[in-house]
Parts: sequence; structure tokens; C-alpha cells
Amino acid sequence: MPFDELSEEPLVSPDTKNATKFHPSEAPPGQEEYWKRLAGYNSGLYNGFWEEAEETRRIENLAIFDAISGQLELTPFQKRVGRMHFEELNIREIGYGTALTAFAVCMIVAAEDGRRYSPRAKPENTDSEFVRIADSLDFRPKLIERAVHAVREAINE
Repeated sequence: MPFDELSEEPLVSPDTKNATKFHPSEAPPGQEEYWKRLAGYNSGLYNGFWEEAEETRRIENLAIFDAISGQLELTPFQKRVGRMHFEELNIREIGYGTALTAFAVCMIVAAEDGRRYSPRAKPENTDSEFVRIADSLDFRPKLIERAVHAVREAINE
């Protein structure tokens, strides 16, 4: 099947090994807790006694990346490439927050397709969506530059 970059992304994509989805909100009255627990078991995040913090953190970090890449209007291909790079990164080693790291990955991926952003460039010479998101998340230009440098080095290792 040929890749269609213009087709929509699926609304629900599995971040875990099991693609079956349980929706406790759709359970019959009085059975919500049962289905919530079943959803936890199925996702691999919960076994009834403990929650797997590492997997929960991974899913939350990917949700942050998805939100930022969606706001930046990356193509589905750019989102997949960026998500792949983002998932391979050790955010703690990089030393910047999850949102800034995700923003830096999006900058790097978008630049490969000609969508350039520089925090020091004049607004008319850089991508307006990146400017808008950087302003809304209150990222300082120098911090963005350092984060992009660190992420680029980590990706190229």
C-alpha cells in the first residue's frame, strides 16, 4: 500500500504492545471500575498492585510530543520520524524539559523538509507556527538553541 502523506492520522494509536482498547466510560452502570482495571492490565501499566512508572512516563512524554507536533502542523511523516527520534532520546541525559526537547526534535525534523525556525531570526524570515508555540510555551531563544544542539548531538550518536 503506497504511503499517503495527506491522509489523516488515526485518532487512537496504541503506545503499548497490546492494541486492544477498553473504554471504561462506555461500560454499563456499576461496572466502570472493573473495565478501568481491565484497561490497566491490558495496557501493561498496572497489575492490580503496582503501576509501571517507566511505561507511564514514556506514554506521557509521547503525548507531549504528539501535542506539540500537532500544534506545529508537522506532516504525518515528520511526526513519525520525530516520534521515533524522541522515543530513542534519554530526556534526563539531555537535561532539558520534555516540552522543550519535543520542540527541539520538531525543529530538527521540520528543517529536513525546508521548514526553518531560528529563535534569533526576524519573524518574517522564520516559521510562524514555531514562533507562536515558542512564545506560548515561554521558551527563551538561548535555551532553544542549547536544547536543539543537545538533541541534535543525541540523535546523531
